[in-house]
Amino acid sequence: MTNVTEMSAPVTRGELREELGQLTQTLVSRIEAGEQRLDKRIDDVGKEINEAEKRLGQFLSDMENRLGDRLSAQLAKHAQAHHDDLMSMLSKFEEKYADLPGRVTRLEGAVFPSEQR
Repeated sequence: MTNVTEMSAPVTRGELREELGQLTQTLVSRIEAGEQRLDKRIDDVGKEINEAEKRLGQFLSDMENRLGDRLSAQLAKHAQAHHDDLMSMLSKFEEKYADLPGRVTRLEGAVFPSEQR
């Protein structure tokens, strides 16, 4: 196309087609370059997401293990406290009847003095 600085000069169809072809080629190349950059960025974001998922999975696994350990320790404390309370109640119950064998022996001796045991 001839270099015309005057905007009112007539343009032939060939010149217009040539100019439009160059413009189309420029737009296509820019779109392709943009697509490539976008594809690369999408790949980068995908990799970042995968890495974040791995870190999150590891974090959740660690938290689950720590929480499990803490819950186990607390459960063991509660179970031991419950056991201690039961043993205390049982010993109080047994204290009431600690002298029972001797009392029964004396009672049997008084009621059945002549029988052999």
